[in-house]
Amino acid sequence: MANAGGEGPSASAKALYTAINDIPYGSSPWKCFISEPHTNLPESAPVWQTETYKIWYQDPDVVVWNILANPNFADSFDPSPYLETDCDDKCRWSDYMSGNFAWRHADTIYAKDPANEGAMVVYIVLGSDKTTVSVGTGNIEYWPLYLSIGNLHNSAAGTP
Repeated sequence: MANAGGEGPSASAKALYTAINDIPYGSSPWKCFISEPHTNLPESAPVWQTETYKIWYQDPDVVVWNILANPNFADSFDPSPYLETDCDDKCRWSDYMSGNFAWRHADTIYAKDPANEGAMVVYIVLGSDKTTVSVGTGNIEYWPLYLSIGNLHNSAAGTP
């Protein structure tokens, strides 16, 4: 717990864990379920298919709602797709809602049912990458799944 100056950030490991556990979860608490391997796996099945895993997650509906309700994103948010052109009338793509997919999809939704006029499409953007936690865990590998929405500007990444 001690740094180079002899003083640690916490009085003890217990105090540090208490501080971590006191961090509020917001309105989307963590939940967990345990995966079970299939019972009819062949003997040659890879080891990862035969093991049990704890899957920790937050309710994606609540997470998206919290993003939509966050006032920090008010100036970095597009409620509808848009087309941006430069002075030569060439398309300029920058954020998800300026892309062709968002534009075409919104038109399709309206064409299928004009009652959708004025509705907002919220695109779910997911990403994942392996993360190895080596300190005190024995090099355990994790694959976190990150969730955001396409309505946010790219510049909003990392905004609390």
